[in-house]
Formats: sequence, structure tokens, C-alpha cells
Amino acid sequence: MLNNELRNELLIEIGSNNYSYALLNPNHDEEFKAYHTEKLIFNDLEKDLLPASFVRTKISLGCKKFTFIPIEIFNSADLGIYSPYLQATSNETIFTSDLPNLGFTALYAFENIILDKVGKYFPQAQIYPQFVPFLLATTQINHQKDQLFANFKSDYLEIALFKNDKFQFYNRFEFENEDEAIYFILLAAQQNGLYKENLDATLSGQIKNESNFLQKIKAHIPNAAMVNQQKLSAFYQNSHPTDFSNYFSLLSLHLCA
Repeated sequence: MLNNELRNELLIEIGSNNYSYALLNPNHDEEFKAYHTEKLIFNDLEKDLLPASFVRTKISLGCKKFTFIPIEIFNSADLGIYSPYLQATSNETIFTSDLPNLGFTALYAFENIILDKVGKYFPQAQIYPQFVPFLLATTQINHQKDQLFANFKSDYLEIALFKNDKFQFYNRFEFENEDEAIYFILLAAQQNGLYKENLDATLSGQIKNESNFLQKIKAHIPNAAMVNQQKLSAFYQNSHPTDFSNYFSLLSLHLCA
């Protein structure tokens, strides 16, 4: 599946029953490709199809338990006070990530069983919740108006909102059909005081350009469009997956420190 070249950097996005990956050179200055498969990654790992030795490995895991605390009031000494808001169990471990450009520190919990599996194959990997690369990527796009970002996965939708060029909101929503996904998009905008007539919406993930789904969204938010690879940094323009939007959050792992 991959050539085990120690000089390369590996990005992996792990879903519940699928995964995507990209293999980069360390300087990010050569063309690279991204790949997606509808398989459980650990099955492929057991078959030794995905080697684990790279100069750097960054992994994005799905996370349902998270909260954001304004960076000006966050104090690591108060972690015990913040943690109950996550309702984490004894089978989960709590982590923090500082996102100063967005104005908050994120607290989140991963299941230990998943951490153990990932650690078995990628003991040196840097691991992030799904929202960190996605939110860092949203800061790379100019916000000339109020902005909504919607990233569609196979079993959930994540939404980020910016109002007056400042981060306003993030959450993930599980949906069963297109109409339900559109409902969550419109509800998030309405509850945060954003009006669809003055709203730009950037879409990514498992939604196709020129699809009926996109047209249904545009009927509600006229300024909705797929993420534009050419308007992003040279890093994204060096990638050549057949469907760039589907790999937007995967490739954005390169922004994670």
C-alpha cells in the first residue's frame, strides 16, 4: 500500500469504518497524493499493509467528547474543574490542545482502546481530534463575510462558524439524510446570529461539486461552494487527489504542531 520511506511524513484520518492517508516529503514541496478506503484501518494494519516507520506521523481520530475554554481564562491547574464537563469515563483519557489563533483551549477525551490500538502501530505518532486540523484549516481562508464551514463525513457533519472574522462556533452532528444535514447547518447559523443572505459557506468532505445535494444547500445559502484548492496555500495545491474536497481535513493535519 505504501512504500516504507523513512524520510516521508504520513498523515492519517481514521473514521469508524474507513480511513484516508497521504504520504508527504518533509519539505512539503513535491506533489503528493491522498487515498481513501472504506475499510477498518486496523484490519489492514494486521495484514502489514500499512507500515509504521516514517519521519513523522500525524493522526486524526474522531472525538465526540470535547469542550472549548477561552484561552484567557484557561488554567492547566484547573483541569480537574473543567474535566467533569466532558463526562469522560474511566475508559477514556482527557487531553488538551491550545488553539490561540481561534482564541481557546480545547479539552477532549479519547477512548483508551483506540489509543492502545493506534499506539501499537504508531508509537511515535502525534494524535489529534478531528476538529483541530479542520479548524486550523478554516483560518487559512479569508473571511470577507460571515463564514460557515461544513465538512461532511460518512456518519457525521462538522460545522465551524466565523462572525465578524472571529471564531464563533464548532460542533459535530450525526445525520441520516441530506435534509437533516441541511437542517443542522441552518440551525447552527440561526442560533449564532448569522443570516444566510450574508453568509458564505465553504463545503468539504463527502459532497460532490455539481451534485443535487450541493444545489439543495445553495437553495438555502446562495453563497455556498466547494472548497477551492487553488485559493489555498501552495501546500494544498501540491496535492493531486481525484477529489480534493474529500481530503481537505486530512491534508490539514500538516498545520498541526
